[in-house]
Parts: sequence; C-alpha cells; structure tokens
Amino acid sequence: MQTQPDRIRINTKQIVIGLIGLLIGIVFYLVDRPPGDVYFVRQLGSHLSRYGKWPVIFGRLGASLPAFIHAFSFSLISTGIMAARIRGAIAICSGWVVVDILFEIGQKYHAVVNKLIPDWFDGILFLENTRAYFREGTYDMNDVIATCIGGGVAFLVIVMTLRRKTI
Repeated sequence: MQTQPDRIRINTKQIVIGLIGLLIGIVFYLVDRPPGDVYFVRQLGSHLSRYGKWPVIFGRLGASLPAFIHAFSFSLISTGIMAARIRGAIAICSGWVVVDILFEIGQKYHAVVNKLIPDWFDGILFLENTRAYFREGTYDMNDVIATCIGGGVAFLVIVMTLRRKTI
C-alpha cells in the first residue's frame, strides 16, 4: 500500500499573530504620526487620521515601532505561509532583518539610492513613493536595533508556534 506524502499546511497561528502586528502598526500610523507623513493615510484620506484628536498611544517607543513591527510581522507571515521549520524560519527572519536594514541604510545614502530607482516607478501605485521614502526618511540606529529585535522576537514566537510532528 502506497502512503501519501505529508501535506504541508500553512501555520495559521503565525500568520494571525503577524497580521495583528500589522494592525498595531496601522493604529500607530493613524494615531501617532501626522497624516501628511504617512503614505497610505494620504492615499486613503487624511480624515482617517486620529493624530492630534486622540492622545499619543505609543510614546517614545513609537519612533522605532514601525521598524520592529515590519521585521516581526513579515517574518511571521512569511514563515506561516511557507510552513517553514526552524532553519527556514532562521533564513526568513534574517532575510527580513537584512532587507529592513538595507532600507534604513538607503535612507542614509538616499542620493545614491534615488539614482538607482527606475523612472517607471513613478507611475505605479505604492512604488511611486519610493524616492520620497528614501529622500525624506532618516537613518536611525534605533530603527536598526528595533529591526533586529523584531526579527529575534518573531523567531521566538515562531518556535513557540511551530506545529509539533506526531509520531
């Protein structure tokens, strides 16, 4: 009798935790950042912003919270979708940390980076903001640290939410 191979299933817990992180990030941008500074708020309408209408929620942590959340959430979502095990999770978390740090470095050297961005980005939703992201963003070592912590915390959550193989 032939046995069927194990089906690889996504890890819903990891994906949900990652999405919750993204929702926290959205709340942060709606409450703690001026609407003119947030791309998606400008696109959807500044009336969505609660900045100045509600008290600041995240305080001093808010400055680097997006860097943490990005590495944390996208590591979890990617690992969950790929149903990755430990080695895969290490690669995914490390990959997101490296990507985020490269974007942070790109803000420091925005003049060089903006020369590399193709002109056709200007006509595509989301990509149209790429030059402004690098030009107006500022390099912050605290963001680099928050990114590393976000990737590390994501890895810990991934380990805690891995499906255990049954015998």
